[in-house]
Amino acid sequence: MQPIKTTSGLMTGIKTEYGYAFLGIPYAHAGRFKKPVMSQWSGVRECTEFSPRAFQCPENPDKCSEDCLSLNIYTPDLAGSYPVVIDIHGGGFQSGSNSGHYSHPERFVRDHRCIYIPIQYRLGIWGYLYLGKELGEEYAASGNCGTLDQLAAISWVSENIERFGGDPKRITLMGNSAGAKAIGALITTPESRGLFDKIILLSGSSQCIRTPETAGVVTKRFLDILNCGAEELLTMPNDVLLKAQRKLTDRFASCMFGPVSDDIVIPKDWKSILRSGKAWNGSAYIGTNRYENGHYAREIPDLPAHIDEILDGLFGINSRYARQAWADAVQDRVLTKEEQTELWIRIISDYMYRTHADRTASILSANGMNVWQYSFEWLPAFHDTDRRF
Repeated sequence: MQPIKTTSGLMTGIKTEYGYAFLGIPYAHAGRFKKPVMSQWSGVRECTEFSPRAFQCPENPDKCSEDCLSLNIYTPDLAGSYPVVIDIHGGGFQSGSNSGHYSHPERFVRDHRCIYIPIQYRLGIWGYLYLGKELGEEYAASGNCGTLDQLAAISWVSENIERFGGDPKRITLMGNSAGAKAIGALITTPESRGLFDKIILLSGSSQCIRTPETAGVVTKRFLDILNCGAEELLTMPNDVLLKAQRKLTDRFASCMFGPVSDDIVIPKDWKSILRSGKAWNGSAYIGTNRYENGHYAREIPDLPAHIDEILDGLFGINSRYARQAWADAVQDRVLTKEEQTELWIRIISDYMYRTHADRTASILSANGMNVWQYSFEWLPAFHDTDRRF
């Protein structure tokens, strides 16, 4: 294979049964809690192996690295002009990678005649711990390191994909769960306009954008666990940080991290900007599973008895809306324990996922965009069932 020239340097890949694969392309590098810097290398880089994963639980730390910002390119033909799919993996903003999200990425390329690009970004405290108040201006965007990584990866693809047989004017972002929520945040950023023209949101939208105040609560909890000052985090070993993160996420793990409306990466008035139509513009495919949180019935044998702890842990002060939905649905009826469990699962699924997807779809549609929406109801219709289908 002749080396391909990119904005980062020359590279080679692998010839596959369905085309070509370029693995572990380092699109950027980043210091701890800092913005990514686009990568550069000299000579010819052999992109034939996956890069290390981002630090995460319960992954073996020896298999992870802070230098994890990579993407893989699977293309049917280097000489084509194919549509491009950039896949942002899920995992609660604290787990996942671009090496195991789909078992057969080459088959995805074959079946859809497109270029498929799964990306990696920083996770957990490395990607979303907000330290702006503690460490000052240099770290003011630390709560959005993962978001900045994603923007850097998309920009790299936009600038280079023609060399791999792709059409930079036909880029789709696809994500499930936290990946979809990441895209829901990306479309509020000024940088997103013109970078991609389609989005596919599977079980997620903009519900994980939190205020600096909310992000600050998570930061305080994390520092309390370590019993240290924020400046000590800059040199603390990764295995120590990972152990502290495990304690932080011991309960309701999927709700600790996410993008921050820091007014640097994501505007504080992102809701009004999204409604105004001044942010991203394109076509959207948005949906959820009917029983997104149906796994609770398996994991919590007596769910109704623990509902107060669950609601407060998941929704905080907003748990009153879920309790009101319960009161409206039950009224004077007497429900069996099984009926109570099913109703609570539907309410939690609605307030964690489905109402947010409905709202995002309505906003984008009102802005004149083409929007397709679905509800996946093939039982069990739990979280991630739609992606697997």
